[in-house]
Amino acid sequence: MLPTGESSNSASALLYRASMVTKADGRAILATNLTALMKRRGWRQEDLEAKSGISQTYISRLIRKQSDPTIRVLEDLGQAFGIPGWVLLIPNVNIETLDSRAIPALIETFSRAAAPTS
Repeated sequence: MLPTGESSNSASALLYRASMVTKADGRAILATNLTALMKRRGWRQEDLEAKSGISQTYISRLIRKQSDPTIRVLEDLGQAFGIPGWVLLIPNVNIETLDSRAIPALIETFSRAAAPTS
């Protein structure tokens, strides 16, 4: 039952907000994905520093879930791994998919299919 004056759209919006990722969740997702990608490549934090231009100290803080990255940091980290930075924030993705162009390709395909035709 919806509160008085609430529409079904408002209820949908509430459900959507309730399922959104929290700041702590985002930190944990990034830490998990960074750690998995570094392990897959055999990289240490110093290696990621050299490839991304992000300091090892800051990388360590990201992995320990003590810092929130800027968009620029995500872009630089993603570039070091050869993937878009936003992919680093996707939860529960197996490492092979995370470390490929599959996710961006899927989004591109979906975007083209959803685009209005003229």
